[in-house]
Amino acid sequence: MYDLNSRTISLGLGVLGFGLSLWACFKIKQTHDILGQSIENLSAKTTVDVEGLITQAALERSLDRAVDHKVEQLSRRITRSVEDDMHSQVRGAITRSYADVEKSVKDEVAAQVSRINIEHLKTEVRSSATEYIWSEKEAILSKFDGNLDDILGGFNNQLEQVTKIYGSIANTLNPKS
Repeated sequence: MYDLNSRTISLGLGVLGFGLSLWACFKIKQTHDILGQSIENLSAKTTVDVEGLITQAALERSLDRAVDHKVEQLSRRITRSVEDDMHSQVRGAITRSYADVEKSVKDEVAAQVSRINIEHLKTEVRSSATEYIWSEKEAILSKFDGNLDDILGGFNNQLEQVTKIYGSIANTLNPKS
């Protein structure tokens, strides 16, 4: 649903941007035609003399440069205006659709959470915990048994030494002849 809304908004904004670009091009052409017609009217009303031809040629070049400069300025201004308008429209569309997106995400999360089987999850967690505890218990017991075996071996060695010492003392005190 969100994907369809975002595609629809994107398509609408694209069509709107294309339309605004065409409108800006039309306005620039219209401005260019009006300026061209004004220049033609101006040149038709003036009389030409030889010295004036040089002056007029310089004036026309200067006027062409000025017109080109103004057309460029107007074009940049219109383009900037269209871009700013598009940015504000996109920002507005995103702001307006945020609440819908947020609600649909919350609804989806709630639906997914409601599908969780709590009893099954508890059983699975208990089973995993029990397996972990038993494996840890076995590891601890194995280590403890190893330590006990070492202690028992050491005790038996010491007991054997004590037995030898007492046997030696007994042999000394009670000589068998």
